[in-house]
Amino acid sequence: MAGRSGSKRREPLAPALPDVTVAGVADDVVDEAQLSALHFDRVDLSGFEVADVDIEECRFASVDASGGHWERVTVANCRVDGGSLANLQVRGGSLRRCEVTDNRMTGLQWTDGVVRDVRFTRCRGDLAGFRFSRFTHVVFADCRLASIDFTGADLSGVAFVDCDLTGARLNEATMTGATLTNCRLEDVSGIGALRGATVSGVDMMSLAFQLAADAGITLVPLSRDGQEYDGVGECEEAVSLGWDGRQFGFAEDEFAVGPFQADSAGDDLKGRVAG
Repeated sequence: MAGRSGSKRREPLAPALPDVTVAGVADDVVDEAQLSALHFDRVDLSGFEVADVDIEECRFASVDASGGHWERVTVANCRVDGGSLANLQVRGGSLRRCEVTDNRMTGLQWTDGVVRDVRFTRCRGDLAGFRFSRFTHVVFADCRLASIDFTGADLSGVAFVDCDLTGARLNEATMTGATLTNCRLEDVSGIGALRGATVSGVDMMSLAFQLAADAGITLVPLSRDGQEYDGVGECEEAVSLGWDGRQFGFAEDEFAVGPFQADSAGDDLKGRVAG
């Protein structure tokens, strides 16, 4: 999937919600419904199968929408607090200018969708999937996204902050301009999708091993007597692994053999290898 080269990231726009809403009920949610200015509070929508629904300027508080099947549903200018979207199947449609907080999204599958100006906060999205969906101005903050499936998704400019992405699938995804801050990235597949992304605060050694493996390089970090070793002097060789323009230096002395961050041969190496 082609990325949007040069796209600039900005914060998602907050939903524009009306001052006054009326109570929404489950009977409002039917095929081809147009829902506006409603407040759904602890409503049970689990297992619903609906199509061609437009939902705008609505609030959802502790709503259970798990296990349903939605086709071509548009959700815009809405706030979702708590509740569950677990195992909900969504095909097509869009999520625009919304805030989703403290929601259980385990197993949610949103395929071929558009997600724009959306902030996900403290959501649990284990085993969720957004295959072939397009994200614009989206933030995931403090979310658990273990084994999430972003296959073929366009994540250009998306920000992941303090998220667990262990086992995430990024195969054929585009992440140009995306940022990942203090995220767990162990066992990520399709790690080449990180080309063009900015990654900071992660376990750099873990990421280095995955990048090296993807490049066909075997790294074996060691230390003498289990001591931590901080810096090994001058870089003997710098090898580009094709990630964000960075390189990793390799050096050997009486203490340690291993990969350390460096820009070019001759630079001081930075990093730590523990045995």
